[in-house]
Amino acid sequence: GVEGHVDPNAPVLAIGFDTGWIQLMMNELDEKPILIDTGLRPAEERSSLYRLPVQWNSNGSVLAVAGVLEKSKTDGKEFSQIQFYDAFGRHLRTLKVPGSGVNGVAWEGGNLRIALAVESFIYFANIRPDYKWGYFANTLVYAFTKPERADHCVVFFDTVTGNKHIKYVKKLLLIKAHGEYCVMATRTDDPGVYLLVLCNAIGGPVDSKYVKMEPQYMTMTETHIACASEDVICVWHFSSKVNKLTSIDSGKDAVALKKKNSREVVWHVDENPSLNTGGFDKFKRDRTTEDPITCVCASDCMLMVGRESGTVHRYSLPHIALEYKYLLRCCPQMLALNCNSTKMSIIDINGVMTYFDLEAGRGKVANEMGLPPGEHLAFERRDAWDMKWADDNPELVAMMEKSRMYVFRGQQPEEPVLSSGYLCQFKDLSITATLLDEIMAGPETPDLDFMIDFETKSLRDTRDILSKVGIADATQFVEDKSHPRLWRLL
Repeated sequence: GVEGHVDPNAPVLAIGFDTGWIQLMMNELDEKPILIDTGLRPAEERSSLYRLPVQWNSNGSVLAVAGVLEKSKTDGKEFSQIQFYDAFGRHLRTLKVPGSGVNGVAWEGGNLRIALAVESFIYFANIRPDYKWGYFANTLVYAFTKPERADHCVVFFDTVTGNKHIKYVKKLLLIKAHGEYCVMATRTDDPGVYLLVLCNAIGGPVDSKYVKMEPQYMTMTETHIACASEDVICVWHFSSKVNKLTSIDSGKDAVALKKKNSREVVWHVDENPSLNTGGFDKFKRDRTTEDPITCVCASDCMLMVGRESGTVHRYSLPHIALEYKYLLRCCPQMLALNCNSTKMSIIDINGVMTYFDLEAGRGKVANEMGLPPGEHLAFERRDAWDMKWADDNPELVAMMEKSRMYVFRGQQPEEPVLSSGYLCQFKDLSITATLLDEIMAGPETPDLDFMIDFETKSLRDTRDILSKVGIADATQFVEDKSHPRLWRLL
């Protein structure tokens, strides 16, 4: 490929069939192609002319497939869809399109927009790529590929001084960051073996762990890293200056992570972890699942695992026990917990953001662990693609909707701000975002101008009242909107 390949083993040839199946191949002689059942088909009235348009983006990292959803899956109604898949056939997102059928699809050169020919119209849709990146300790870490190299170039960019450190990493799969560290998941040369590497803010390795499963989803807390394949979950209690001081004792009906030989716990998603659950030395992979994992998130006290059916498993941390199974009305693609683990926000595969109240029903109904059933709230926002809860206020959440950023206090939105930034941090009524699209246009020379800080409305209003009205009115305002940052400002 002119733009390089996302992976040396990535398929580069896509063949679409009228039946809705897509075949992905590394070359025309590939004997082990990847097959995808999209559930789409050509529009009936133009079936003689019209076929399923399939189109790679410029570097082959995303495949767009257009068609009409089968009537059996839509209660007899017919509507057009664009489905997006990664190079290995994993479904990324679904986009509903008005009209009776999509005649053609074309990507913009930078992969940030897609044009759709529908009847006599051309629609343009913005694409938000799922970059490999993270933000921690005032450091932005991101990865990109160069056409002339097979490995990933990983940049650690200090957003205070502007210094950067570069590492080259082979077969990189994922990057996640939290607190003082980031973790990179890579594929090793041994089949079925993968490596998790914990790094500090200049890219220096701090700890590492070999895992015998492909980390497709990953999340991180101050002391733990959780990764999951479609059916297996692994929680690793990593070594750092923080958790060497954290003592973990064995709890009843739970799994203690502090062991002499192994600090990881591995289990199948259809089984409950128990006291006998250990690391990969004890784990036997003798089954698959019909309800694959689609996302994970964690806080200091719980791990959430979302599945395709809409079921979300709640496990306790640091001792791992299954506490509850919640049922959502959607297939989750992204989960996030607020700072006190009482609410969870969800973005599903159609880009709809909703809330789940983990405390709803407390005192009325409870399971054997005394936990309430929770409630999937009616609140909805469409076209969402990123979200971040505040570190210090359980009611504040920032979310990206199309090219606007909203801050919600509970379910009440503030005035939106025009932005296409990826959310890094929400703390002290201030949101840090990064313009990754611009950075990736010239990834070897990142600029501090691509880091943006937004203030919430209460912080802006307090400044205005202080400068224009006076301290008495400002004091009353701060009492109503009480927050440590506002009191410091006063």
